[in-house]
Amino acid sequence: MRFPAWLLAATSVICLAAAPADPAAEDVKLLLGLASSAPPEIAAHTKLRIAEEGVGITAAERLQLIEDAFALAAGAKLPYRRTAVDSVRADTAAS
Repeated sequence: MRFPAWLLAATSVICLAAAPADPAAEDVKLLLGLASSAPPEIAAHTKLRIAEEGVGITAAERLQLIEDAFALAAGAKLPYRRTAVDSVRADTAAS
C-alpha cells in the first residue's frame, strides 16, 4: 500500500514539531521535578544552582526559581549551617 505524499509530509512536520527544541530544557524540567520531592533545603539549593547556571531557562523562569528557592529555604529544619566545636567534648561515659 502506498501512502500519499501529503500524508508523509504532514507526519514529518508533526514529528519535527514534537521534538524538544532544547535538550537542556528537558533536563532542567527533570531536575526541578526531582527537587520538588527533596527536603526544602536541598530543593532550594538545587533551584538556586539551576538559576545560577541559566542553561535551558528564560530570565523570567530564573527569577521565579530564585523566589521559589527563598520561599523553600524558610521551611528548612535548620536554617543555619551547623559547625563542629572542637573545645567541647561529648561525655561518652555511661553513668
